[in-house]
Amino acid sequence: MAVNDFTSNDIPNDSQFNEMRELWRVNMGKSETLRNKSIELTVLSNEFSYGYQWEWCGVPIIRHPDDIVLQQEIIWNLKPKYVIETGIARGGSVVLSSSLLQVCVGGGQVLGIDVKILDHTTQKLRPWLDKNLIKIYECDSASDEAVAIAKNFLKDNASPALLILDSNHTHEHVL
Repeated sequence: MAVNDFTSNDIPNDSQFNEMRELWRVNMGKSETLRNKSIELTVLSNEFSYGYQWEWCGVPIIRHPDDIVLQQEIIWNLKPKYVIETGIARGGSVVLSSSLLQVCVGGGQVLGIDVKILDHTTQKLRPWLDKNLIKIYECDSASDEAVAIAKNFLKDNASPALLILDSNHTHEHVL
């Protein structure tokens, strides 16, 4: 049954809705047509730099909107107190993580590590940096220095943490 098949007298309860939503998700995942069209849309939209068109709280973010929604779901369910991101670029992704921690968890800190942090990015991040919501460090995220920075940031805390790898996308670097 599709969402638009319901009448106002026919609205499913929460349990029924969750069951139906899971079925929709499973069916969507099985659809070769949808998969192929999604790939086609991604390739076509890339010609227009689609992933570069967005901002989060006035800071450019290099993400697709559906990735932003999925990150919210992950943070809502995991409830991390700390997020570590490799790759800061324009700064929007660390601002997204910080704001999601505030909304979904009630607080927390974000650590951003990038091999090169541009001056305009630091300026855009100034409100979050000044409130100690975000910390940024310039170094290779696969270096011993980055490991030491991350360990110090987490302080051996038992709270859940989320690691977002979005810097050098080679297999060797991610590994």
